[in-house]
Amino acid sequence: MQDKELWMKRSKELLALAGKVNAELGQGSVAPEKILSAMFIKGMRTFEAIRWLYTKNLPERGQVLVRVLFELRLDFYEFIRLCQIDSVVATRRLLDAMGLEKIKQQRESKFKGLELVEGAPTPKQLLQEERNICSRYDEKEIRKLRRFGFSEMSIENRAKKAGLSEIYHVVFRNFSRNVHSTDYAEHLGKQSSSKLSTFPDYEDLRDHVSMSQAITSMWQLCYHGGAIAFRDEFLSSGVLIDLMRIGQKCTEMTHWVHMEDEPVNEAHENTHAEGE
Repeated sequence: MQDKELWMKRSKELLALAGKVNAELGQGSVAPEKILSAMFIKGMRTFEAIRWLYTKNLPERGQVLVRVLFELRLDFYEFIRLCQIDSVVATRRLLDAMGLEKIKQQRESKFKGLELVEGAPTPKQLLQEERNICSRYDEKEIRKLRRFGFSEMSIENRAKKAGLSEIYHVVFRNFSRNVHSTDYAEHLGKQSSSKLSTFPDYEDLRDHVSMSQAITSMWQLCYHGGAIAFRDEFLSSGVLIDLMRIGQKCTEMTHWVHMEDEPVNEAHENTHAEGE
């Protein structure tokens, strides 16, 4: 990856700013705010792990987490959208979807291991909770909750709804192959006898896409999370100004890969609004 130190510097600055957003977002006292805070924390930790993997020259593992971070951002957007319609219903749906998935995992393992955890629910209690959850929805909704989670949409459709189909097809689909141990393209490419070795710039370009998207996802989480955490004070807060500056610095990097959702789009809009 070219300019590796600069990528790490910019991502470190963003991570520090994310800590400030997280501290404010974590002050929320109602359930939807707590859920958004939990999502944001997961995003921060995932972003931090991506940075660490790249510092250890483990890019393929980092790309797996770039995929995770992108999906988390889609969930963040969708939960905010649902809360704007009805925050009580949105919260209940998310918790119910999580509950259904965890009960499914327990059933598949024949509830083994529950006896090892003090105070854990019994299989009978879990199955009763599953019936309680199912009673709140019709059969069609339950099938969607079981398959897709609270959004009731596939990742592809969530990306489409958020206007991020390009990122889904270029980044998410491509990096998904690194999740499973069935693709060895990069490792074969390191062998001189492989035809893949005839593309010496491939790994650099791939890593530039990966880090550009990782930074963009974390930047967008900070932007939307900050707007919720700081509310009316966000536009005049130092956090927003710093976020805009970091976004500008990142998109001006020589090897930054420009895509439809990059930070500069939001930054330019807000700078223009502030000038008016």
